Amino acid sequence: MCLLADHLSSGVFMMTQTSPRTWTPWLTLAGTLPFLLPAIWLSLGWSWTLLGDAHWLLSSYGLLIVSFMAGSLWGIHLRRTDGWSRFLPVFTNVIALVCWFSFLLLSFVAQMWILALSFTLLWLVDLKLWQEHIITRGYMAVRTVASFIVVCSLLLAGGVV
Repeated sequence: MCLLADHLSSGVFMMTQTSPRTWTPWLTLAGTLPFLLPAIWLSLGWSWTLLGDAHWLLSSYGLLIVSFMAGSLWGIHLRRTDGWSRFLPVFTNVIALVCWFSFLLLSFVAQMWILALSFTLLWLVDLKLWQEHIITRGYMAVRTVASFIVVCSLLLAGGVV
């Protein structure tokens, strides 16, 4: 959390400019709402929403975002010639395929646990990339907060059903 506190005070979350980079932290955090809201609804016993079944909303959005997060590491893979260039494409494909197969074949609870583990593993890869100065401190701060919200939401939803 020290990482986040440093960035809060340095203006990473301040909307004083209109560049796309200024909006990125807010868009990232807004992207956690489709995880958080269905998890809360399910914990309250509400499975149906105006958008449909909360289980399906959470499962499908989780699959979409975990695939997006895994895919975002391909940009790093394509620019590297070290060990990361070999590890990232295999790791990210395994994550995406495991999550997809769990979506197709497994129970909702199993999907939530697999998604939570996948988001945690992707966060650990980003943490290592940050430690090696491959990704920025600002990105890692926002990523940490968003990942915490997402994983907690998935675990809440997985424990409720």
